[in-house]
Amino acid sequence: MTKTLFTNRVLTHASLATVRRLLADPLNLPMWATAVTTVAPAMDGYMLERAGLDLIRQNICE
Repeated sequence: MTKTLFTNRVLTHASLATVRRLLADPLNLPMWATAVTTVAPAMDGYMLERAGLDLIRQNICE
């Protein structure tokens, strides 16, 4: 069962295609996820570095 917990609504002058293209590219993640400081391609996905996390500094995302 899936239950929607919240909905984000954003107003922009960009087209839907432009917004989808921006959100689909993992390299753009730091634009809206401020804790993510670096995104770099890796052999099996992407390497993310996050600010403020002492125990886990990097994660691999596929």
